Amino acid sequence: MKTTTLVLSQAILALALPQAAPAPAPDADAILPLGPKVPNTIVPGGKAPETQELPSRFFPESKRIKIRYGPYQLPSIDDVGLGTILSGEKGTLSTMAVNMKKPCDGKCGLLSAQASLEYTNGTEANVDTGSWLHHVVQAATGEGKSDGVCGYPVERFFSSGNERTPTSFMDLMEKTIKSAYPVGPEDTFVAQIELMNMDSTPKEVY
Repeated sequence: MKTTTLVLSQAILALALPQAAPAPAPDADAILPLGPKVPNTIVPGGKAPETQELPSRFFPESKRIKIRYGPYQLPSIDDVGLGTILSGEKGTLSTMAVNMKKPCDGKCGLLSAQASLEYTNGTEANVDTGSWLHHVVQAATGEGKSDGVCGYPVERFFSSGNERTPTSFMDLMEKTIKSAYPVGPEDTFVAQIELMNMDSTPKEVY
């Protein structure tokens, strides 16, 4: 369910570490906490790229990938359409994303993930411009994956609200635990997404 008006996008930032590669400890200068927000590339008057490879932060052989999903159209807060009636919340878009682009094509492991919201040109969309990433819940389907609570053949592995807190799948600071969220070549990503607009003007976001 993709729509269009002002563009903000849901950007999932993932660090993908090839499983076959060793993970040597980086020097002290590379041991940094996860950043407070997803870096954004701004294209004045244009559209930011769907996929961006950012500088690796924790392991030289890992890849830091930013993917923009969308566009999604946020209705006006004055909207009285079906979406508003069903959700009971004005200016709300609630939708599902399927067959989402993954940060790797083959077998890899996610070290970290973080969500954000952007307009078409890559500018951050947040409360200061009347936009909310109410929540996103991302799940994976594939061999051996199932929900630990409901038993469905999907596995929830990441969620975020407007606080946009990074999620780590391993001990990125002390590196006492070597772990990652496994992603197989046949796995697919899906997500349940709810976004909100606090303004009268509809917006398109990623």
